[in-house]
Amino acid sequence: ELLLWIVRLIIVDPYLMLHNPNKLDHETQMSTFELINGLVSLVHDTSMMPDVAHAAMESLLVLHETRNIELWNPEASINTFWSISSQVLFSISQKLVLHQIYEYTSVLRWLREILVLRNAFLFHHKDNAYLGSNIPMAKHAHTKLEIVFFIYLWSIDPEAVKIAMSCFALFAYEADIRFGFDETAVLALLPNYNIYMELSAASTTLVTTGRNALQKKILLLLRRIEYATPGNKQAWYDTFVSQQHLAKFLAIYPKRVDDLNSGGSTASSTSVSGSETSIITGSGYSKISKRRAGVHSSEHEIEDVFNEWANMTGFLCALGSVWLPIKNRPGQHGIPADTRRTSMEPVSSDLHYCPVTQFIGDCLKYLVCQNEKFGIQIQRHIQDLLGHELNPLCYPILFDQIKIQVDKFFDANGQVICSEQNTQFIDNVIVIMRSVFEMKAQQAAQNSLEGPTATTGSSNTLGVSGNNAGSSPSVVGGSSNDSSSNSTNGSGRGGPQQTSENPLANVISLEQLVLNIVRYARHLDTSVGAVAIRIRVCQLVESMMKRRDDLSFRQEIKFRNKLV
Repeated sequence: ELLLWIVRLIIVDPYLMLHNPNKLDHETQMSTFELINGLVSLVHDTSMMPDVAHAAMESLLVLHETRNIELWNPEASINTFWSISSQVLFSISQKLVLHQIYEYTSVLRWLREILVLRNAFLFHHKDNAYLGSNIPMAKHAHTKLEIVFFIYLWSIDPEAVKIAMSCFALFAYEADIRFGFDETAVLALLPNYNIYMELSAASTTLVTTGRNALQKKILLLLRRIEYATPGNKQAWYDTFVSQQHLAKFLAIYPKRVDDLNSGGSTASSTSVSGSETSIITGSGYSKISKRRAGVHSSEHEIEDVFNEWANMTGFLCALGSVWLPIKNRPGQHGIPADTRRTSMEPVSSDLHYCPVTQFIGDCLKYLVCQNEKFGIQIQRHIQDLLGHELNPLCYPILFDQIKIQVDKFFDANGQVICSEQNTQFIDNVIVIMRSVFEMKAQQAAQNSLEGPTATTGSSNTLGVSGNNAGSSPSVVGGSSNDSSSNSTNGSGRGGPQQTSENPLANVISLEQLVLNIVRYARHLDTSVGAVAIRIRVCQLVESMMKRRDDLSFRQEIKFRNKLV
């Protein structure tokens, strides 16, 4: 109770805590740091002492008002701001990244207000805003914030998603204030500036949109992110680790949950080791249970686990290009424009050690998931996400991983190994491959429906827009009416344009893959299901040949003859 009243006193009159007469500069700064650091530690635990935590959050907002920041250390207010405020952002962001904050949506909303107030202070001192901004803690906070914004894009709470989206504009506006006179410096700090602005704008234009439509829009924008940053790479990898745990958890449900409820050990599970069990429990079922305050239905909790897994998987598909080696991404030293690859070499060895390769390979294995409750849903989601939401730059990995799996369906003598599971895999990958081949036509149809504005950006043959489609860069979600919540003027940052290219031209294992699929289909029996698969194989070949100008065939005539 006493602690609560002390914190509330800061809200009423922060000057009482910031007044440091007869102290040296560094002593004043240390005193302010200890005060703010103590308040941040109270914010971390919103579940045990909610009243104190909320009061601490409000007091930190008051302390981040421009007139109060200038009291942190009057002799060096800007340098002190970067040092202390960056520590605040880093500490809170770290807890959000680790999902250690119970009321994460309210803390995200509070974090957005902190960013608005920070920008107001920087705008007030815009001529010197860059002073002290290059200290290590400021850089760490920048990266950690970027991770937070990205990983909450796949949250199952639509409000949290929209808050995270809106924060991208505040991120961009801060860069404008710091380096507005130097566009090169802004783009060096935020190379995906325009996409961030579009993500933020979408958070307001999709106010009444359902959760699925919101995720679709996010994935569309994520596929257009062309520049890897420490933040988006780490966000992708952290999501990948969590997605793996949830996938394993769902694949053996309800065994895991039954064992948990009965207090038994699941360490003897043949599919998951004992060490993995605790991780899955921590990042899957139990984590969701904590997030759904007041909901005790196991059915609802498991549905949340599945929905979060689906959001994570879509996120990983769309943003996967950030983990590709530089030479496999567009740019001056990457894939050349509109080339038809004729090299006989396999997929770059760098890609075999790329986490995206592991992710896609794991996804393909779940195409034959036999779980009674979620098996069919998992298969359908994998089909849809790999076929429609995968970043086109990852297509070579996708086809290479499919070929690796299909090759296992033939013995050392080249004889087909028919089984129900193998047939199911073949059937599912046909759907994925057709979706990839037909993506261009689908994109053209969508563009014609949406009008000419939908085609702004790149003329990429697969409909993958460049990141130069500048949206109206409005800063969203600020609770303040000052300059920090206003939009930046202009049509966005241009930045170096990425070269338009055709990812399918880099798929070099296509002929043998398709031939093996045809060979497998030939050896199926004459049942109705087998006939349906053969029909889909013919449709696959038809879709592929419609894209032959975009593909790299080694020996096209020989390939055609073998198909016949």
